[in-house]
Formats: sequence, C-alpha cells, structure tokens
Amino acid sequence: MNARLRLNLWVAVTLGVGASACAAAGVRLPTALTGAWGVLLLIVVSPILEEWLLRAGLHDALARRWPERSRGWTSPITLAVAAAFALAHAAVQWHWQGLLTLAPAWLIGWAYSESRSLGWAISHHALANAALLASGLWLSR
Repeated sequence: MNARLRLNLWVAVTLGVGASACAAAGVRLPTALTGAWGVLLLIVVSPILEEWLLRAGLHDALARRWPERSRGWTSPITLAVAAAFALAHAAVQWHWQGLLTLAPAWLIGWAYSESRSLGWAISHHALANAALLASGLWLSR
C-alpha cells in the first residue's frame, strides 16, 4: 500500500472516531440539519462546496504563491486554511462549537497537501459529517 493511500485511510478512520467522540461529549447539530435536507446538505453539498472553495481555491492559491510552504502536517498553508474552515463554521453557526472543526480541517488539509486530491478531501469531509450526524442521532435516542 502506498504512503498516500495509508495517510488517507488513517485520516478517514481518525475523522470517524473524532466525530463520534464529539457527539458523545455533547456536541449537537442544529435541529434544522437532522432532517432529509439537512442530511443532503451535510453529506453532499457542504463537503463539495467547502472543499472546492477552501482546498481547490484558497489552499491551491496560497500553494502557488508559496510552494515550499504547502506540504506536510506542519505547513503554514494547511494550518491557515484549517483556521479559515473553523472560523467560517463558528461564524455560520454563531457558536464556539464551530471552532471544533479546526482539528478535522487540519487533518483533511494534511491529506490534501500530500495527495492534492480534491476527491479524497471531499470524501473525508463527508465521512466526518456523516459520523457526527450518525453519532448524534444514535446518542439522542
């Protein structure tokens, strides 16, 4: 198994476990996001739109400007884009819990910086959202 595939599989598992831990700790999705349209938004629309704007857009623009700073888990570009994700989520949700997206955004950014695969980034994002949704619904019973 090549290194990129191993990294992407590791990120996928970590995101799933992390989202489940967040749900167990009491992080809850807004009620509007638990219906059918909310599921579609969380698992399809949001991952595609956010990853396209922030990975293929912001990350790649910064990487073209500073290519030497665009790779690896400690990359300033990866960290800056993850911070942009977290701040955007906090602003949209009007709640500090949006900042909890910093860690998964950083992990997805790391995988993206190594693979440059928007498909992997979108699938990781969708997986994290699905795990949070599934865990939250299961724990709310």
